[in-house]
Amino acid sequence: MRPDALEIEGFTAFRENTRIEFADLDLFAFTGPTGAGKSSLIDAMIFALYGSVPRLSERAVAPVISQGAQDARVRLDFRLGEDRYTAVRVVRRTAAGATTREARLQQGDAVLAGNVGELDAKIGELLGLDFRQFTTCAVLPQGDFARFLHAAPGDRQRLLTKLLGFGMYASMRQAASQRAAVSGDRIKSADRRLLELEGATEENERHAKKRVAALEQLADFTRKAVADLAELKSEINAVAPQRKALAAQLKALRTVRMPPDVPTLAAEHLTAKQAVATAEQSRQLADLQRQSAQADRAALGDQAELAETRRQHLLAQKLQ
Repeated sequence: MRPDALEIEGFTAFRENTRIEFADLDLFAFTGPTGAGKSSLIDAMIFALYGSVPRLSERAVAPVISQGAQDARVRLDFRLGEDRYTAVRVVRRTAAGATTREARLQQGDAVLAGNVGELDAKIGELLGLDFRQFTTCAVLPQGDFARFLHAAPGDRQRLLTKLLGFGMYASMRQAASQRAAVSGDRIKSADRRLLELEGATEENERHAKKRVAALEQLADFTRKAVADLAELKSEINAVAPQRKALAAQLKALRTVRMPPDVPTLAAEHLTAKQAVATAEQSRQLADLQRQSAQADRAALGDQAELAETRRQHLLAQKLQ
């Protein structure tokens, strides 16, 4: 990323509109007395890109507004290869501090980002660095490099770790050590398991396979039994109202008492059955006798004819 121009107004020491051109410069330096605003120019470039100032908290933006001003405006024209971009941010005072909601990123007349969120995402995409990485690799915060040059060896190592982000490698080493410890425990557990499996012969393996097959069959049977039990439970729940009604009926039936004449009813019933059987035999015998009489009567012929014969016989006897 190469800056082409920086335009600021109301930003720290730069109350009036100020524009600085860098397009024709390959190497430049900011010089001047303390308080002239040298660091503010670097802060303004970073603020235009990331909306934060390294010397302040990442969310503290109110201090960048010049004293007595209501807002601060920053515009940075920069190049990435042959492509030219313009990043603009505005900070306005509010009752709670300040807001940076107004922001945009353009490439020529095309607006690539129209708000803070879109601008932050697009800058990260274009530069490939977030705010922390940019202020560590591209711009060193003011004072950190001087402290590094004059620090004791131990402090210098800690400061170098901070500036170059070497803390990441310490975290990686710690994570690797933790993973190694976990892996070591797993290896020890596996070794103990191997010792337990010393008796794993082919015969034992075959036996184990048979047992596994039997257990699988048992599992299938159990699953079927569980399904049957679930179905039976549904049926039980379905007949629960009927069971409750039958229980009430059973309770009522338990209050019923046998009448005193019931014990003799069986004997009387048997006597009556025997009488009915005797009467039936008598009826059958009478029927047979009646049928025989009817047959004999039929064999006698016509009664009128017999009467006439008798009359003639009597008349014959009389005549004799």
